[in-house]
Amino acid sequence: MTAYVEAALSETQLYGYAIRLLSKRDYSEFSLRNKLKTKSNNSSLIDKVLLRVIDLGYLSDSRYVQNFITSSVLKKRGPIWIRAKLREKGLSDPLVQEIIGDVSIDWESLAESLFHERFKSECVDKKERSRRIRYLISKGYPSSIVMRVID
Repeated sequence: MTAYVEAALSETQLYGYAIRLLSKRDYSEFSLRNKLKTKSNNSSLIDKVLLRVIDLGYLSDSRYVQNFITSSVLKKRGPIWIRAKLREKGLSDPLVQEIIGDVSIDWESLAESLFHERFKSECVDKKERSRRIRYLISKGYPSSIVMRVID
């Protein structure tokens, strides 16, 4: 009888922890699973808690991806950087590709505004041009867009 009470209490505590985390910010399922693993090493219990919060609509990978893309675009990050960060967070490529494709963002104009914010004067030599190219690539823009913006 006491083992059952401990398990039920543990599930309740783990669910409460998950709700506290989700009340502060969005998580991907992968990230929340890793957070819950720090509190319990019972994978079936973690799965139950995750299913419960998904069923209640508190956890959604697609919503997380949309919010992440929105915040990244506000920071003028490029599509390559966004995909790489979402991959690090354990999200599947098809989901990320689908949502990035659904969002209508003019990546070139975003790269241009970032470029003109950073560099006010004209480029005069090859070294400076290379530095500018590296800057835009480091922000996650594909080389095709970078070359159009630089030229």
